[in-house]
Amino acid sequence: LHVTGADGLLSIEGERNDRGNHRAADREHSLEHHVVVLEPEAQRGTTRYWWRYTMAYWVACTFIIGSSLFTFGAGFDYLMPKAPIPEDRLRIRKSATVLWPYFVGGLFFIVGGYLGYYEAINLGRGEDQRDQLRNFVWPSRVGGAWALDIDDRIWHSHWGYMAYSVGAVWFQLGIGVQLLVENGVVPSGDAATACAWVYFASAFGGGVLFCVGAALAVDHNESWRLGRAAEELVWWVANLNFVGSLLFLVGGVFIAPGAAKAAGSDARTLVQLPYFVGSFMFLASSTLELFMWRIELHGLAFVRAI
Repeated sequence: LHVTGADGLLSIEGERNDRGNHRAADREHSLEHHVVVLEPEAQRGTTRYWWRYTMAYWVACTFIIGSSLFTFGAGFDYLMPKAPIPEDRLRIRKSATVLWPYFVGGLFFIVGGYLGYYEAINLGRGEDQRDQLRNFVWPSRVGGAWALDIDDRIWHSHWGYMAYSVGAVWFQLGIGVQLLVENGVVPSGDAATACAWVYFASAFGGGVLFCVGAALAVDHNESWRLGRAAEELVWWVANLNFVGSLLFLVGGVFIAPGAAKAAGSDARTLVQLPYFVGSFMFLASSTLELFMWRIELHGLAFVRAI
């Protein structure tokens, strides 16, 4: 994609190449809506290129590790036969094979979400100069305008990655509380009941935020258009994430004490199965993100312009 300017006017000359599916039309759409800063395509070997290359790699890898651990824990929870063993041994088994994989996996999701957010809020802020990458919490303004406005939908990346990160932290709270319960730190009775409701609030809130982030990725890439499924890898990334997030929300709803029974079913069907399938969807999505990194689509699912 080539961008030229004369007398304050911009024109675009470009065509789709075999390197990716991000079209020149997206850049044209951006320019029509008064974009503040247009990031040129990073040339291989430059600081800008290696910055995006490195960040995208670690975002994809941390999501892969986190979702692998989620799939491992959820798989044990769903597939392990319910053997008639003493309650204390059952608690130890659940803690070791389900909750700890979830907890460690959640840490990787938090890191991956923040790395993606950090990349997004520093776009357009001196990527060629390492000392300029100083936004850690919120994007800065330059001359009264957002310095990172690559296109008019870039805000999706800020709020999307933020929703993932906060959702992972919120989800992590419930897993931590449940670990305390299963390891006997919290005594049975009213305290355990209160922890069960905290677990529900955490799972439900995390599921809602995951859905918000995934929906923003779908909207950002217009992945609701079925015609793009055969053309764009990011279509699968965004939609697999969205389906996985919906399943986590379903599991979060029915993890409330007595909710599965009230619905005429059991926790294995309405909680454990959605978490297992949803975790696998996250694993598939994050693996495809690594393929996006491999073909140099460093914006992954949230920064389509790069």
